[in-house]
Amino acid sequence: MFEDTILEMMDGEPFDIYVALFLVFNQLRYEHDGRSSFVIDRDKVLKKLRQTLINNKEKLMNYFEWACGNYEGGAWGEVVRIDELCKEKFNISIL
Repeated sequence: MFEDTILEMMDGEPFDIYVALFLVFNQLRYEHDGRSSFVIDRDKVLKKLRQTLINNKEKLMNYFEWACGNYEGGAWGEVVRIDELCKEKFNISIL
């Protein structure tokens, strides 16, 4: 159910995409640390996340609501930051 909801959110507006990204990142952290009681289908989720982020780059660059206003480039700045963390911690790129 968690995975299906995240996949649905990726079809939404920039805020929905940002929240889906944040949830995927947290789930990857929990799985890596052994704190998750379940695992997601990484291939399926990361494939759709990459596609969604690339397809919505312009919208995300212009989205400054919520915490995204803290980054130059709006939500896209957060996407880049999380991508760097994923590379460093999990050897995974979300872009």
